[in-house]
Amino acid sequence: MKYAKLIITDNGDIQEEGTSFKVPILVARYTTERMGGIKMKCAKLVGADEKNIFKEASKILKQNKKATRVSVKNPYEDGKASKKIIKYIREFFKNERFN
Repeated sequence: MKYAKLIITDNGDIQEEGTSFKVPILVARYTTERMGGIKMKCAKLVGADEKNIFKEASKILKQNKKATRVSVKNPYEDGKASKKIIKYIREFFKNERFN
């Protein structure tokens, strides 16, 4: 994903992950529960019509990669979940008494 120029998906998790890499995302659905990316223009709903998907993908693919990077803040998270999880696990075991 990190090196992609474009992501086309119908998967909600991919919508969130792609925004962390600043990759434009076309959502091949008519609705999504991940509206944060749509509102912030990190992702675009394009439906399931192949002509519309092709049209929207072509707009992105004709540009150079640098011009297509999404420059808005990720609306889902800061990308540091794993660091936060490790911190909480370490705190748990540090405070836990094993008898």
